Amino acid sequence: MTVNEGELAAERIRLGILRRTLGEHLATYRRAAGVSQPELSRAMDRTRTTVSKVEHGTRGMPEASWRIADEVCGADGALLAEYQALAEAEQDYRERWRAHQRQERQAAAQPAADALRAAPVPSLMARGLSSERCNSIVLFYWRPADSRPSKVISKAFKAAFHRLDQRCCPVPVGSRLMTAR
Repeated sequence: MTVNEGELAAERIRLGILRRTLGEHLATYRRAAGVSQPELSRAMDRTRTTVSKVEHGTRGMPEASWRIADEVCGADGALLAEYQALAEAEQDYRERWRAHQRQERQAAAQPAADALRAAPVPSLMARGLSSERCNSIVLFYWRPADSRPSKVISKAFKAAFHRLDQRCCPVPVGSRLMTAR
């Protein structure tokens, strides 16, 4: 699935409209029930300003608060259903945004990975490893610049690499080759 940045921008605007509409409906149901913002805020254990911001669509609330608001305002489940539709749309947007970010990171990392595949590490080849084996070792350890391996993975790699290297040419533990990243 290809995620288009323009589609995401349009979706974000649509979510803002849905949030403002939900807030307007809350205000309408609250006024129709004769409940003030301070009364509703006390029932939900929130502040009056929070209720005001929710009604203007600049802030969200958890589902439990929407249940209370729906009950206090006598909306018969309408506010809760509208909130659930908004929450589902927001979840879908977040998933699509993450997919878009992942695609961008992969596209940015691809040239570096291609370069690694094309050029074996000369120092390993000098130690007697074949070009194919050198490439597989480098690709195993290569990682994008924005990710950090855990120390456990890093130590496991160093140990495996050391065992592999020992077969060709013994290297003392802690040598420059072992500590290089």
